[in-house]
Parts: sequence; C-alpha cells; structure tokens
Amino acid sequence: MNEYLVMLVEDERQAATQPPAAMAELIARRAEHVAGLRTSGQLLDAGQLRPSATGKRLRKVAGQLEVRDGPFDAGGSALGAYQWVTAATLDEALALAGHFPRLPGDRVEVRPLMGGRAPKDKDSRPGKVFACVVLGAAANEAGWVSVMDRIEADTSDGFPDTHFLGGARLERPSVGRSVGGRVGVLDAPFLESKEVVGGVFFMQMNGLDELTAWAAQTPFVVHGALELRELWRS
Repeated sequence: MNEYLVMLVEDERQAATQPPAAMAELIARRAEHVAGLRTSGQLLDAGQLRPSATGKRLRKVAGQLEVRDGPFDAGGSALGAYQWVTAATLDEALALAGHFPRLPGDRVEVRPLMGGRAPKDKDSRPGKVFACVVLGAAANEAGWVSVMDRIEADTSDGFPDTHFLGGARLERPSVGRSVGGRVGVLDAPFLESKEVVGGVFFMQMNGLDELTAWAAQTPFVVHGALELRELWRS
C-alpha cells in the first residue's frame, strides 16, 4: 500500500458566513468520515487546523527574519484539515478524498508521500500540537523540487526529539490531483500560488511563541517558508 496526504483547502470566508448549526453538522460529518477511515484501516493520522488568522508564517528575506500573522491568502484559502491515508493507487486515494465533507468553495488536494513517519497518539501529548507546513517557491517545478531537496538535506537531523511527533515530505505537485467541490476532479500541477506545500511535520510545544522561536533558527525559513498552525484537539 502507498501513503498519501489528503489536504482540505478551505474557503475560510465562505466558512465564516455559515450558520453555527451548519458548521456543527459539517464538523460532525467530518468526524464520521475520519472514523470510517480508521475502521477500514486506511487512516494513519488526521487533524483539523485552527483558523489561519491564529497562525504565523516565517521566512528570511535578504537575511532578515520576516514573521507574518495570518491569514496568508488574499482569496481566503487556507489549509483546514488533513488525512494521512493508505491506498493501493492514486485513484483509490482520490476516491477517499471525494468523500471528504466540505463546502462548495473548498477543494481537496491529494499528494503521494516521498517518505515520512505518521504521528502516534499526538492528541494525548501535553501542551499544544502544531502542524508546521513547509512551503517553497520557484519559477518552475524542477526549481521547486531543488528547493525542497535542499530543505530536506539541511533539516533532516535538526528536529528536537522531545518535541517532534512525525511528518512527511510530499511528492512534486504534478504527481498529485485536486478534487474541487464545483469543478470535479482536476489534474495537477496546482502551482497557482507563489508558495507550494512540500511537506508537513508536527511539533508539541507549550505555545506558538515557543514554536516560533525554534522555527526562526532553522533552515526551513532560509530556503523557503514555514507556516505554523495549531491543531484542534479531537
């Protein structure tokens, strides 16, 4: 079996206009979907991210650290949830992604993994758990892959054992696919944005300030950018 990351890219503006009862129903449907994947044995990990307005994005520009508060996308899109699944083929993973409960303006991106280790029992850890989204920008996909290669080479042994919970590097965008609520299944690449997700890892910290201080000293922010988002507790 192969491993895939299913990423829900939410339209946060649309979500903000929904009645509370409608959002509660959507969240309940997502929980049922995750439970079904767990029962089938195809789920390795899953999580829901807090709104992007609560996160930070770090990068170095001309050697100076730049820290931005969310939201980060002018159009209102943000990574809202993920599922780390196993499937025999990309088509099977896409079929799973197609059942991810979402609003009409949301889309779901499916990317094979190059490698990684799924978190174990992260919800039982003390403190807070954060998703750290690795982003890279380049003129073309070959350049983007080179950026990701450099980030991996410079960071593979730099995770603190007491805080690191797991993570994965994703295959290049053209290998993945995207499921849109209004337009059906779309082929990748989906390089419309300036910065493209190349991986994600999970850290347990006391708070966002502690994580930001650690991230600021890493090569992630030298070669690319790192988006820090707290996960909701399940």
